[in-house]
Amino acid sequence: MARNSKKQNIDTIRKSAPKQKKPVDAPDKTLLSILEPDPKYAKTSKDFEEPKKHWLFKDVSFPKRKKKNSENLTKKTKEKNIRKDGKRQIIKPHHKKIAMAGFIVCVVFSVVTLVAGVAFAHQKVYANKVYPGVVVWGTDVGGKTMTEVQQLVTEKVKNYKVELTGPDQTYTATANDLGLTVESESIALSAYSKGRSGSFWDNYVTRARLMATKINWKTSQKIIRANDLKIEPKYSIDEKSLDNYLNKVISNINIAAKDSEVKVSGGSTQLIPAIYGREVKKDELVKELKDHLNGFEGGGITISTKTVKPAIVDDSAKEVVVQAQSIMTRPVTLTYKDQAFKPNKETVASWITFVKTNGSQNYSIYIDPSRMKSYFSFLGTQINISPVNKRVQVENGVKETVLQDGKDGLLIDETTLGKSISNTLANQPSVNLAIPMYVAKYKTEYSQILIADWDKYIDINLSTQRLSACEKGGVNCQTFAVTTGNSTHPTPVGTWLVHGKSAITRMTGGTPGVDYYDLPNVHWVTWFKGGGYSIHEAYWRSSFGGMDYTWNGSHGCVNAPLNVAKFIFDWAPIGTPVIVHY
Repeated sequence: MARNSKKQNIDTIRKSAPKQKKPVDAPDKTLLSILEPDPKYAKTSKDFEEPKKHWLFKDVSFPKRKKKNSENLTKKTKEKNIRKDGKRQIIKPHHKKIAMAGFIVCVVFSVVTLVAGVAFAHQKVYANKVYPGVVVWGTDVGGKTMTEVQQLVTEKVKNYKVELTGPDQTYTATANDLGLTVESESIALSAYSKGRSGSFWDNYVTRARLMATKINWKTSQKIIRANDLKIEPKYSIDEKSLDNYLNKVISNINIAAKDSEVKVSGGSTQLIPAIYGREVKKDELVKELKDHLNGFEGGGITISTKTVKPAIVDDSAKEVVVQAQSIMTRPVTLTYKDQAFKPNKETVASWITFVKTNGSQNYSIYIDPSRMKSYFSFLGTQINISPVNKRVQVENGVKETVLQDGKDGLLIDETTLGKSISNTLANQPSVNLAIPMYVAKYKTEYSQILIADWDKYIDINLSTQRLSACEKGGVNCQTFAVTTGNSTHPTPVGTWLVHGKSAITRMTGGTPGVDYYDLPNVHWVTWFKGGGYSIHEAYWRSSFGGMDYTWNGSHGCVNAPLNVAKFIFDWAPIGTPVIVHY
Protein backbone atom coordinates (compact mmCIF):
# COMPACT_ATOMS: atom_id res chain seq x y z
CA MET A 1 0.00 0.00 0.00
CA ALA A 2 2.84 2.35 0.82
CA ARG A 3 4.41 1.78 -2.59
CA ASN A 4 1.17 2.43 -4.46
CA SER A 5 0.51 5.71 -2.62
CA LYS A 6 4.02 6.87 -3.31
CA LYS A 7 3.64 6.15 -7.02
CA GLN A 8 0.48 8.26 -7.15
CA ASN A 9 2.29 11.21 -5.48
CA ILE A 10 5.06 11.10 -8.11
CA ASP A 11 2.58 11.19 -10.98
CA THR A 12 0.75 14.20 -9.41
CA ILE A 13 3.95 16.13 -8.94
CA ARG A 14 5.06 15.52 -12.53
CA LYS A 15 1.82 16.86 -13.90
CA SER A 16 1.71 19.93 -11.71
CA ALA A 17 5.37 20.92 -12.06
CA PRO A 18 6.02 23.89 -14.40
CA LYS A 19 7.74 23.06 -17.65
CA GLN A 20 11.05 24.79 -18.03
CA LYS A 21 14.22 24.12 -19.88
CA LYS A 22 17.03 22.97 -17.75
CA PRO A 23 20.47 21.84 -18.52
CA VAL A 24 20.97 18.17 -19.00
CA ASP A 25 23.50 18.05 -16.22
CA ALA A 26 21.18 19.70 -13.71
CA PRO A 27 18.61 17.14 -12.61
CA ASP A 28 15.50 18.15 -10.84
CA LYS A 29 16.24 18.03 -7.14
CA THR A 30 12.59 17.76 -6.28
CA LEU A 31 12.21 14.79 -8.59
CA LEU A 32 15.33 13.19 -7.20
CA SER A 33 14.07 13.62 -3.73
CA ILE A 34 10.85 11.96 -4.70
CA LEU A 35 12.66 9.13 -6.53
CA GLU A 36 14.90 8.49 -3.60
CA PRO A 37 14.22 5.10 -2.10
CA ASP A 38 12.30 4.86 1.08
CA PRO A 39 14.68 4.31 3.95
CA LYS A 40 12.27 1.73 5.17
CA TYR A 41 13.02 -0.41 2.14
CA ALA A 42 16.61 0.59 1.57
CA LYS A 43 19.25 -2.05 2.10
CA THR A 44 21.89 -1.37 4.66
CA SER A 45 25.51 -2.46 4.54
CA LYS A 46 24.59 -5.43 6.66
CA ASP A 47 22.46 -6.74 3.86
CA PHE A 48 25.59 -7.07 1.70
CA GLU A 49 27.67 -8.76 4.29
CA GLU A 50 28.93 -12.22 3.49
CA PRO A 51 26.46 -14.75 4.82
CA LYS A 52 27.53 -16.98 7.59
CA LYS A 53 28.68 -20.39 6.48
CA HIS A 54 26.95 -23.49 7.59
CA TRP A 55 29.03 -25.72 9.78
CA LEU A 56 29.17 -28.23 6.96
CA PHE A 57 30.88 -25.66 4.67
CA LYS A 58 33.26 -23.99 7.12
CA ASP A 59 36.33 -25.04 5.18
CA VAL A 60 34.89 -24.39 1.70
CA SER A 61 35.74 -21.11 -0.07
CA PHE A 62 33.41 -19.74 -2.74
CA PRO A 63 34.84 -17.48 -5.45
CA LYS A 64 33.36 -14.01 -5.51
CA ARG A 65 31.44 -13.05 -8.60
CA LYS A 66 33.12 -10.33 -10.60
CA LYS A 67 31.07 -7.54 -12.03
CA LYS A 68 31.25 -6.93 -15.73
CA ASN A 69 33.13 -3.83 -16.67
CA SER A 70 31.33 -2.16 -19.52
CA GLU A 71 34.26 0.04 -20.20
CA ASN A 72 36.58 -2.90 -20.69
CA LEU A 73 34.11 -4.61 -23.06
CA THR A 74 33.82 -1.45 -25.13
CA LYS A 75 37.57 -1.21 -25.31
CA LYS A 76 37.96 -4.82 -26.52
CA THR A 77 35.31 -4.35 -29.16
CA LYS A 78 37.10 -1.30 -30.43
CA GLU A 79 40.39 -3.18 -30.53
CA LYS A 80 38.83 -5.93 -32.67
CA ASN A 81 37.64 -3.39 -35.19
CA ILE A 82 41.15 -1.95 -35.60
CA ARG A 83 43.45 -3.60 -38.18
CA LYS A 84 47.14 -4.02 -37.73
CA ASP A 85 47.73 -1.01 -39.95
CA GLY A 86 45.67 1.15 -37.56
CA LYS A 87 42.67 1.56 -39.87
CA ARG A 88 39.18 0.57 -38.84
CA GLN A 89 37.76 -2.69 -40.24
CA ILE A 90 34.87 -2.44 -42.71
CA ILE A 91 33.79 -6.18 -42.40
CA LYS A 92 32.64 -7.14 -39.01
CA PRO A 93 33.30 -10.60 -37.46
CA HIS A 94 29.82 -11.99 -38.09
CA HIS A 95 30.17 -11.06 -41.74
CA LYS A 96 33.13 -13.46 -41.96
CA LYS A 97 31.02 -16.32 -40.64
CA ILE A 98 28.36 -15.68 -43.24
CA ALA A 99 30.96 -15.64 -45.98
CA MET A 100 32.54 -18.87 -44.76
CA ALA A 101 29.16 -20.61 -44.65
CA GLY A 102 28.47 -19.49 -48.20
CA PHE A 103 31.80 -20.82 -49.35
CA ILE A 104 31.14 -24.20 -47.76
CA VAL A 105 27.73 -24.41 -49.40
CA CYS A 106 29.29 -23.70 -52.78
CA VAL A 107 31.94 -26.36 -52.28
CA VAL A 108 29.38 -28.95 -51.17
CA PHE A 109 27.12 -28.11 -54.10
CA SER A 110 30.04 -28.41 -56.50
CA VAL A 111 31.06 -31.77 -55.05
CA VAL A 112 27.49 -33.11 -55.17
CA THR A 113 27.12 -31.89 -58.73
CA LEU A 114 30.42 -33.49 -59.70
CA VAL A 115 29.52 -36.82 -58.03
CA ALA A 116 26.09 -36.82 -59.64
CA GLY A 117 27.66 -36.13 -63.01
CA VAL A 118 30.22 -38.87 -62.60
CA ALA A 119 27.52 -41.31 -61.43
CA PHE A 120 25.34 -40.43 -64.41
CA ALA A 121 28.24 -40.86 -66.79
CA HIS A 122 29.17 -44.16 -65.11
CA GLN A 123 25.61 -45.40 -65.51
CA LYS A 124 25.52 -44.28 -69.14
CA VAL A 125 28.82 -45.97 -70.02
CA TYR A 126 27.77 -49.30 -68.48
CA ALA A 127 24.21 -49.37 -69.79
CA ASN A 128 23.24 -53.02 -70.50
CA LYS A 129 26.57 -54.11 -69.01
CA VAL A 130 27.74 -55.36 -65.64
CA TYR A 131 29.32 -52.69 -63.42
CA PRO A 132 33.06 -52.98 -62.69
CA GLY A 133 33.93 -54.72 -59.44
CA VAL A 134 31.32 -57.49 -59.78
CA VAL A 135 33.18 -60.79 -59.25
CA VAL A 136 31.84 -64.16 -60.41
CA TRP A 137 33.87 -67.18 -59.27
CA GLY A 138 37.02 -65.11 -58.87
CA THR A 139 36.67 -63.24 -62.21
CA ASP A 140 35.77 -59.54 -62.52
CA VAL A 141 32.99 -59.44 -65.12
CA GLY A 142 32.70 -55.65 -65.23
CA GLY A 143 31.89 -54.28 -68.68
CA LYS A 144 30.40 -57.57 -69.92
CA THR A 145 26.85 -58.12 -71.09
CA MET A 146 24.63 -60.79 -69.54
CA THR A 147 25.20 -63.03 -72.57
CA GLU A 148 28.97 -62.67 -72.21
CA VAL A 149 28.79 -63.47 -68.51
CA GLN A 150 26.68 -66.53 -69.26
CA GLN A 151 29.19 -67.69 -71.88
CA LEU A 152 32.04 -67.09 -69.44
CA VAL A 153 30.35 -69.22 -66.77
CA THR A 154 29.55 -71.99 -69.27
CA GLU A 155 33.13 -72.05 -70.53
CA LYS A 156 34.45 -72.07 -66.97
CA VAL A 157 32.29 -75.09 -66.14
CA LYS A 158 33.33 -76.85 -69.34
CA ASN A 159 37.04 -76.40 -68.54
CA TYR A 160 36.68 -77.14 -64.84
CA LYS A 161 38.85 -79.96 -63.56
CA VAL A 162 39.85 -81.06 -60.11
CA GLU A 163 42.63 -83.49 -59.36
CA LEU A 164 42.06 -86.10 -56.66
CA THR A 165 45.43 -87.33 -55.47
CA GLY A 166 45.38 -90.81 -53.98
CA PRO A 167 48.17 -92.84 -52.41
CA ASP A 168 49.10 -94.53 -55.70
CA GLN A 169 47.39 -92.57 -58.46
CA THR A 170 45.92 -89.17 -59.37
CA TYR A 171 42.39 -88.95 -60.75
CA THR A 172 41.13 -85.98 -62.82
CA ALA A 173 37.42 -85.25 -62.36
CA THR A 174 35.39 -83.00 -64.65
CA ALA A 175 32.15 -81.20 -63.89
CA ASN A 176 30.28 -83.91 -65.77
CA ASP A 177 31.92 -86.66 -63.68
CA LEU A 178 30.76 -84.95 -60.50
CA GLY A 179 27.19 -84.40 -61.74
CA LEU A 180 27.64 -80.61 -61.61
CA THR A 181 25.01 -78.39 -63.24
CA VAL A 182 25.47 -74.59 -63.13
CA GLU A 183 22.64 -72.05 -63.44
CA SER A 184 24.57 -69.73 -65.79
CA GLU A 185 21.53 -67.62 -66.68
CA SER A 186 20.71 -66.97 -63.01
CA ILE A 187 24.35 -66.09 -62.26
CA ALA A 188 24.48 -63.64 -65.19
CA LEU A 189 21.26 -61.97 -64.01
CA SER A 190 22.61 -61.63 -60.44
CA ALA A 191 25.80 -60.02 -61.77
CA TYR A 192 23.86 -57.56 -63.92
CA SER A 193 21.50 -56.68 -61.04
CA LYS A 194 24.33 -55.46 -58.75
CA GLY A 195 23.80 -51.69 -58.47
CA ARG A 196 20.45 -51.81 -60.27
CA SER A 197 18.00 -53.85 -58.23
CA GLY A 198 17.75 -51.61 -55.14
CA SER A 199 16.43 -48.13 -54.41
CA PHE A 200 17.97 -45.01 -55.99
CA TRP A 201 20.25 -44.38 -53.00
CA ASP A 202 21.11 -48.05 -52.48
CA ASN A 203 22.11 -48.39 -56.14
CA TYR A 204 24.51 -45.42 -55.92
CA VAL A 205 26.03 -46.76 -52.70
CA THR A 206 26.48 -50.21 -54.26
CA ARG A 207 28.21 -48.73 -57.31
CA ALA A 208 30.51 -46.71 -55.09
CA ARG A 209 31.39 -49.86 -53.13
CA LEU A 210 32.04 -51.72 -56.39
CA MET A 211 34.43 -49.01 -57.57
CA ALA A 212 36.15 -49.05 -54.18
CA THR A 213 36.93 -52.76 -54.62
CA LYS A 214 39.65 -51.65 -57.05
CA ILE A 215 41.59 -50.25 -54.10
CA ASN A 216 43.98 -53.00 -53.12
CA TRP A 217 43.97 -52.28 -49.40
CA LYS A 218 42.71 -54.76 -46.83
CA THR A 219 41.23 -52.12 -44.54
CA SER A 220 39.22 -50.53 -47.33
CA GLN A 221 38.03 -53.96 -48.44
CA LYS A 222 36.70 -54.60 -44.95
CA ILE A 223 35.03 -51.18 -44.74
CA ILE A 224 33.10 -51.64 -47.98
CA ARG A 225 32.41 -55.33 -47.19
CA ALA A 226 33.83 -56.49 -50.52
CA ASN A 227 32.96 -60.14 -49.91
CA ASP A 228 29.26 -59.25 -49.81
CA LEU A 229 29.51 -57.92 -53.37
CA LYS A 230 30.72 -61.23 -54.83
CA ILE A 231 28.18 -63.34 -56.72
CA GLU A 232 27.53 -66.62 -54.93
CA PRO A 233 27.72 -69.58 -57.33
CA LYS A 234 24.39 -71.17 -58.15
CA TYR A 235 24.78 -74.82 -59.05
CA SER A 236 23.37 -78.23 -58.26
CA ILE A 237 25.06 -81.59 -57.81
CA ASP A 238 23.54 -84.88 -58.88
CA GLU A 239 24.30 -86.89 -55.75
CA LYS A 240 23.92 -90.18 -57.61
CA SER A 241 26.47 -89.23 -60.29
CA LEU A 242 28.87 -87.92 -57.67
CA ASP A 243 28.51 -91.07 -55.59
CA ASN A 244 29.02 -93.34 -58.62
CA TYR A 245 32.21 -91.54 -59.63
CA LEU A 246 33.65 -91.50 -56.11
CA ASN A 247 32.82 -95.18 -55.65
CA LYS A 248 34.88 -96.00 -58.76
CA VAL A 249 37.82 -94.01 -57.42
CA ILE A 250 37.47 -95.46 -53.94
CA SER A 251 37.27 -99.03 -55.26
CA ASN A 252 40.70 -98.53 -56.86
CA ILE A 253 42.20 -97.15 -53.65
CA ASN A 254 40.61 -99.31 -50.97
CA ILE A 255 42.40 -102.48 -49.93
CA ALA A 256 40.36 -104.97 -47.95
CA ALA A 257 41.92 -106.13 -44.72
CA LYS A 258 42.61 -109.85 -44.71
CA ASP A 259 42.83 -111.92 -41.57
CA SER A 260 45.62 -114.35 -40.88
CA GLU A 261 44.73 -117.76 -42.26
CA VAL A 262 45.57 -121.23 -41.07
CA LYS A 263 45.64 -123.95 -43.72
CA VAL A 264 46.02 -127.68 -43.17
CA SER A 265 47.67 -129.71 -45.86
CA GLY A 266 49.14 -133.20 -45.69
CA GLY A 267 49.02 -133.41 -41.91
CA SER A 268 50.76 -130.06 -41.34
CA THR A 269 49.52 -126.53 -40.70
CA GLN A 270 50.50 -123.36 -42.54
CA LEU A 271 50.05 -119.79 -41.30
CA ILE A 272 49.27 -117.19 -43.96
CA PRO A 273 50.09 -113.68 -42.63
CA ALA A 274 47.40 -111.04 -42.22
CA ILE A 275 47.09 -108.11 -44.63
CA TYR A 276 46.32 -104.65 -43.26
CA GLY A 277 43.73 -102.80 -45.31
CA ARG A 278 43.31 -99.24 -46.55
CA GLU A 279 40.06 -97.30 -46.67
CA VAL A 280 39.19 -93.87 -48.07
CA LYS A 281 37.53 -91.40 -45.67
CA LYS A 282 34.61 -90.87 -48.00
CA ASP A 283 32.68 -88.35 -45.88
CA GLU A 284 35.73 -86.09 -45.66
CA LEU A 285 36.36 -86.42 -49.40
CA VAL A 286 32.76 -85.45 -50.26
CA LYS A 287 32.92 -82.43 -47.94
CA GLU A 288 36.26 -81.23 -49.34
CA LEU A 289 35.01 -81.67 -52.88
CA LYS A 290 31.83 -79.67 -52.28
CA ASP A 291 33.82 -76.90 -50.55
CA HIS A 292 36.16 -76.85 -53.55
CA LEU A 293 33.18 -76.43 -55.88
CA ASN A 294 32.08 -73.28 -54.02
CA GLY A 295 35.22 -71.51 -55.21
CA PHE A 296 35.04 -73.25 -58.57
CA GLU A 297 38.75 -73.00 -59.04
CA GLY A 298 41.12 -75.58 -60.38
CA GLY A 299 43.58 -77.31 -58.17
CA GLY A 300 43.70 -80.54 -56.31
CA ILE A 301 42.46 -82.45 -53.31
CA THR A 302 44.46 -85.02 -51.44
CA ILE A 303 42.39 -88.11 -50.70
CA SER A 304 42.66 -89.03 -47.02
CA THR A 305 42.78 -92.72 -46.10
CA LYS A 306 42.90 -94.72 -42.91
CA THR A 307 44.50 -98.04 -42.10
CA VAL A 308 42.13 -100.93 -41.45
CA LYS A 309 43.39 -103.51 -39.02
CA PRO A 310 42.38 -107.13 -39.70
CA ALA A 311 40.26 -108.83 -37.05
CA ILE A 312 42.72 -111.68 -36.67
CA VAL A 313 46.42 -110.89 -36.74
CA ASP A 314 49.36 -113.28 -36.92
CA ASP A 315 50.01 -113.56 -33.17
CA SER A 316 46.44 -114.67 -32.47
CA ALA A 317 46.44 -117.17 -35.34
CA LYS A 318 49.62 -118.81 -34.06
CA GLU A 319 47.74 -119.95 -30.95
CA VAL A 320 45.21 -121.79 -33.13
CA VAL A 321 48.01 -123.45 -35.09
CA VAL A 322 49.36 -125.00 -31.93
CA GLN A 323 45.90 -126.34 -30.98
CA ALA A 324 45.37 -127.81 -34.46
CA GLN A 325 48.70 -129.60 -34.37
CA SER A 326 47.77 -131.14 -31.04
CA ILE A 327 44.43 -132.45 -32.40
CA MET A 328 46.11 -134.04 -35.43
CA THR A 329 48.27 -136.23 -33.26
CA ARG A 330 45.39 -137.64 -31.16
CA PRO A 331 44.77 -141.37 -31.88
CA VAL A 332 41.34 -142.31 -33.35
CA THR A 333 40.02 -145.95 -33.28
CA LEU A 334 36.66 -146.99 -34.80
CA THR A 335 35.42 -150.57 -34.29
CA TYR A 336 32.70 -152.77 -35.82
CA LYS A 337 32.34 -156.34 -34.52
CA ASP A 338 35.88 -157.69 -34.66
CA GLN A 339 37.20 -155.04 -37.05
CA ALA A 340 39.15 -151.89 -35.99
CA PHE A 341 39.81 -148.86 -38.20
CA LYS A 342 42.42 -146.18 -37.39
CA PRO A 343 42.52 -143.07 -39.61
CA ASN A 344 46.02 -141.58 -40.02
CA LYS A 345 47.20 -138.08 -39.12
CA GLU A 346 46.56 -136.67 -42.60
CA THR A 347 42.96 -137.94 -42.55
CA VAL A 348 42.27 -136.42 -39.12
CA ALA A 349 43.87 -133.15 -40.23
CA SER A 350 41.46 -132.98 -43.20
CA TRP A 351 38.52 -132.89 -40.77
CA ILE A 352 39.74 -129.69 -39.06
CA THR A 353 38.29 -126.32 -40.03
CA PHE A 354 38.91 -122.84 -38.63
CA VAL A 355 35.81 -120.75 -37.92
CA LYS A 356 35.71 -117.00 -37.31
CA THR A 357 32.68 -115.54 -35.52
CA ASN A 358 31.61 -111.93 -35.85
CA GLY A 359 33.54 -109.63 -33.53
CA SER A 360 36.04 -112.34 -32.62
CA GLN A 361 39.75 -111.64 -32.77
CA ASN A 362 40.74 -115.26 -33.28
CA TYR A 363 39.67 -118.49 -34.92
CA SER A 364 37.96 -121.38 -33.19
CA ILE A 365 38.70 -124.97 -34.22
CA TYR A 366 35.78 -127.05 -35.48
CA ILE A 367 35.90 -130.75 -36.38
CA ASP A 368 33.57 -130.78 -39.38
CA PRO A 369 31.55 -134.06 -39.84
CA SER A 370 30.80 -133.14 -43.47
CA ARG A 371 34.53 -133.48 -44.20
CA MET A 372 34.43 -137.11 -42.96
CA LYS A 373 32.21 -138.37 -45.80
CA SER A 374 35.08 -139.58 -47.94
CA TYR A 375 36.45 -141.61 -45.03
CA PHE A 376 32.97 -142.99 -44.24
CA SER A 377 32.67 -144.08 -47.87
CA PHE A 378 35.84 -146.10 -47.41
CA LEU A 379 34.43 -147.68 -44.24
CA GLY A 380 31.22 -148.50 -46.11
CA THR A 381 33.10 -150.55 -48.66
CA GLN A 382 34.35 -152.66 -45.76
CA ILE A 383 31.26 -153.19 -43.60
CA ASN A 384 28.10 -151.88 -45.34
CA ILE A 385 25.49 -154.35 -46.64
CA SER A 386 23.44 -152.58 -49.29
CA PRO A 387 19.68 -153.33 -49.65
CA VAL A 388 18.39 -155.23 -52.70
CA ASN A 389 15.35 -153.53 -54.30
CA LYS A 390 12.27 -155.42 -55.38
CA ARG A 391 11.57 -155.34 -59.16
CA VAL A 392 7.99 -155.55 -60.51
CA GLN A 393 6.82 -155.52 -64.15
CA VAL A 394 3.37 -154.04 -64.92
CA GLU A 395 1.63 -155.07 -68.15
CA ASN A 396 -0.83 -152.58 -69.66
CA GLY A 397 -1.07 -150.84 -66.27
CA VAL A 398 -2.88 -153.81 -64.71
CA LYS A 399 -0.99 -157.09 -64.51
CA GLU A 400 2.03 -157.12 -62.12
CA THR A 401 4.85 -159.69 -62.32
CA VAL A 402 7.60 -159.83 -59.62
CA LEU A 403 10.94 -160.10 -61.33
CA GLN A 404 13.13 -159.87 -58.14
CA ASP A 405 12.41 -160.05 -54.42
CA GLY A 406 13.65 -157.25 -52.12
CA LYS A 407 16.10 -157.55 -49.19
CA ASP A 408 16.93 -155.01 -46.41
CA GLY A 409 20.51 -153.77 -45.95
CA LEU A 410 22.76 -152.64 -43.03
CA LEU A 411 24.54 -149.29 -43.38
CA ILE A 412 26.79 -147.00 -41.29
CA ASP A 413 24.90 -144.26 -39.45
CA GLU A 414 27.18 -141.49 -40.76
CA THR A 415 25.36 -138.63 -39.03
CA THR A 416 25.66 -140.17 -35.57
CA LEU A 417 29.24 -141.31 -36.11
CA GLY A 418 30.32 -137.88 -37.41
CA LYS A 419 28.91 -136.01 -34.40
CA SER A 420 30.52 -138.47 -31.98
CA ILE A 421 33.96 -138.09 -33.58
CA SER A 422 33.66 -134.28 -33.67
CA ASN A 423 32.75 -133.94 -29.99
CA THR A 424 35.25 -136.51 -28.71
CA LEU A 425 38.24 -135.45 -30.81
CA ALA A 426 37.91 -131.78 -29.79
CA ASN A 427 37.81 -132.51 -26.04
CA GLN A 428 39.53 -135.85 -25.40
CA PRO A 429 43.18 -136.93 -25.81
CA SER A 430 42.05 -140.01 -27.79
CA VAL A 431 38.96 -141.38 -29.59
CA ASN A 432 37.60 -144.95 -29.24
CA LEU A 433 34.12 -145.41 -30.76
CA ALA A 434 31.94 -148.28 -32.00
CA ILE A 435 30.59 -147.65 -35.48
CA PRO A 436 26.77 -147.23 -35.30
CA MET A 437 24.68 -149.05 -37.98
CA TYR A 438 21.06 -148.86 -39.14
CA VAL A 439 18.75 -151.07 -41.24
CA ALA A 440 18.19 -149.75 -44.75
CA LYS A 441 14.79 -150.84 -46.13
CA TYR A 442 14.63 -152.03 -49.71
CA LYS A 443 12.56 -150.20 -52.35
CA THR A 444 10.18 -151.52 -55.01
CA GLU A 445 10.93 -150.64 -58.61
CA TYR A 446 8.10 -150.78 -61.19
CA SER A 447 8.56 -151.06 -64.92
CA GLN A 448 5.58 -150.34 -67.20
CA ILE A 449 5.19 -152.31 -70.46
CA LEU A 450 2.50 -152.31 -73.11
CA ILE A 451 1.36 -155.59 -74.67
CA ALA A 452 -1.25 -155.64 -77.41
CA ASP A 453 -4.54 -157.08 -76.16
CA TRP A 454 -6.46 -158.14 -79.27
CA ASP A 455 -9.58 -159.06 -77.38
CA LYS A 456 -10.71 -155.60 -78.52
CA TYR A 457 -9.44 -153.19 -81.15
CA ILE A 458 -10.32 -149.81 -82.66
CA ASP A 459 -10.38 -149.26 -86.43
CA ILE A 460 -10.20 -145.66 -87.81
CA ASN A 461 -10.85 -145.17 -91.54
CA LEU A 462 -9.52 -141.76 -92.67
CA SER A 463 -11.22 -141.99 -96.08
CA THR A 464 -14.71 -142.49 -94.67
CA GLN A 465 -14.10 -140.53 -91.42
CA ARG A 466 -15.51 -143.48 -89.42
CA LEU A 467 -14.37 -145.12 -86.17
CA SER A 468 -15.30 -148.80 -85.42
CA ALA A 469 -14.96 -150.45 -81.99
CA CYS A 470 -14.75 -154.25 -82.52
CA GLU A 471 -14.21 -157.29 -80.42
CA LYS A 472 -11.75 -160.07 -81.24
CA GLY A 473 -12.33 -161.50 -84.70
CA GLY A 474 -14.13 -158.36 -85.92
CA VAL A 475 -17.44 -159.15 -84.26
CA ASN A 476 -19.87 -156.88 -82.43
CA CYS A 477 -18.47 -153.80 -84.14
CA GLN A 478 -19.96 -150.37 -83.39
CA THR A 479 -19.26 -147.61 -85.95
CA PHE A 480 -19.33 -143.82 -85.28
CA ALA A 481 -18.75 -140.67 -87.36
CA VAL A 482 -15.59 -138.78 -86.36
CA THR A 483 -13.35 -135.97 -87.67
CA THR A 484 -9.63 -136.63 -88.01
CA GLY A 485 -6.60 -134.41 -88.74
CA ASN A 486 -6.55 -131.97 -91.64
CA SER A 487 -4.21 -132.13 -94.61
CA THR A 488 -1.58 -130.04 -92.83
CA HIS A 489 -1.74 -132.04 -89.57
CA PRO A 490 -2.97 -135.52 -90.56
CA THR A 491 -3.70 -138.30 -88.08
CA PRO A 492 -0.67 -140.68 -88.21
CA VAL A 493 -1.30 -143.94 -90.07
CA GLY A 494 -0.25 -147.19 -88.34
CA THR A 495 -1.09 -149.57 -85.50
CA TRP A 496 -0.82 -148.06 -82.06
CA LEU A 497 -1.75 -149.07 -78.53
CA VAL A 498 -3.87 -147.26 -75.98
CA HIS A 499 -1.32 -146.20 -73.32
CA GLY A 500 -3.23 -143.76 -71.11
CA LYS A 501 -6.48 -141.98 -70.29
CA SER A 502 -7.56 -138.56 -68.96
CA ALA A 503 -11.10 -137.86 -67.82
CA ILE A 504 -10.59 -134.11 -68.39
CA THR A 505 -7.65 -132.04 -69.59
CA ARG A 506 -6.60 -128.78 -71.26
CA MET A 507 -5.22 -128.91 -74.77
CA THR A 508 -2.93 -126.28 -76.34
CA GLY A 509 -0.84 -126.24 -79.49
CA GLY A 510 -0.31 -124.77 -82.94
CA THR A 511 1.66 -121.67 -83.97
CA PRO A 512 0.82 -118.31 -82.31
CA GLY A 513 -0.75 -115.95 -84.81
CA VAL A 514 -1.35 -118.77 -87.29
CA ASP A 515 -3.27 -121.75 -85.92
CA TYR A 516 -2.73 -121.55 -82.16
CA TYR A 517 -5.42 -123.13 -79.98
CA ASP A 518 -6.12 -123.29 -76.26
CA LEU A 519 -9.01 -125.63 -75.35
CA PRO A 520 -9.87 -126.05 -71.67
CA ASN A 521 -12.04 -128.83 -70.17
CA VAL A 522 -11.76 -131.42 -72.92
CA HIS A 523 -13.44 -134.62 -71.64
CA TRP A 524 -12.86 -138.34 -72.09
CA VAL A 525 -9.39 -138.42 -73.65
CA THR A 526 -7.96 -141.80 -74.74
CA TRP A 527 -4.24 -141.50 -75.64
CA PHE A 528 -3.00 -143.90 -78.32
CA LYS A 529 0.29 -142.44 -79.65
CA GLY A 530 3.14 -140.41 -78.22
CA GLY A 531 3.14 -136.74 -79.20
CA GLY A 532 -0.34 -136.02 -77.90
CA TYR A 533 -2.49 -138.04 -80.32
CA SER A 534 -5.79 -139.18 -78.80
CA ILE A 535 -9.52 -139.82 -79.25
CA HIS A 536 -11.53 -137.12 -77.38
CA GLU A 537 -14.73 -135.11 -77.40
CA ALA A 538 -14.90 -131.83 -79.39
CA TYR A 539 -17.48 -129.49 -77.88
CA TRP A 540 -16.54 -126.79 -80.40
CA ARG A 541 -17.81 -128.88 -83.35
CA SER A 542 -21.47 -129.20 -84.37
CA SER A 543 -21.03 -132.02 -86.91
CA PHE A 544 -18.68 -134.97 -87.52
CA GLY A 545 -17.80 -137.29 -90.39
CA GLY A 546 -17.88 -134.73 -93.21
CA MET A 547 -15.37 -134.59 -96.03
CA ASP A 548 -14.34 -131.08 -94.98
CA TYR A 549 -11.80 -132.61 -92.61
CA THR A 550 -9.03 -131.90 -95.17
CA TRP A 551 -9.26 -128.18 -94.42
CA ASN A 552 -11.47 -128.08 -91.30
CA GLY A 553 -10.06 -131.08 -89.48
CA SER A 554 -8.12 -131.32 -86.24
CA HIS A 555 -4.39 -130.99 -85.50
CA GLY A 556 -4.03 -134.81 -85.71
CA CYS A 557 -6.39 -136.04 -82.96
CA VAL A 558 -9.62 -137.92 -83.58
CA ASN A 559 -12.56 -135.65 -82.66
CA ALA A 560 -15.73 -137.47 -81.57
CA PRO A 561 -19.11 -136.53 -80.12
CA LEU A 562 -19.24 -136.49 -76.32
CA ASN A 563 -21.12 -139.81 -76.01
CA VAL A 564 -18.78 -141.59 -78.43
CA ALA A 565 -15.66 -140.30 -76.61
CA LYS A 566 -17.16 -141.49 -73.31
CA PHE A 567 -17.92 -144.93 -74.76
CA ILE A 568 -14.36 -145.45 -76.07
CA PHE A 569 -12.90 -144.17 -72.76
CA ASP A 570 -14.82 -146.80 -70.79
CA TRP A 571 -14.75 -149.66 -73.37
CA ALA A 572 -11.05 -149.78 -74.42
CA PRO A 573 -8.54 -150.91 -71.75
CA ILE A 574 -4.81 -150.03 -71.76
CA GLY A 575 -3.11 -152.05 -74.52
CA THR A 576 -6.06 -151.96 -76.93
CA PRO A 577 -4.74 -151.74 -80.52
CA VAL A 578 -5.72 -148.65 -82.58
CA ILE A 579 -5.47 -149.18 -86.36
CA VAL A 580 -5.38 -145.99 -88.48
CA HIS A 581 -5.62 -146.35 -92.28
CA TYR A 582 -7.15 -144.92 -95.44
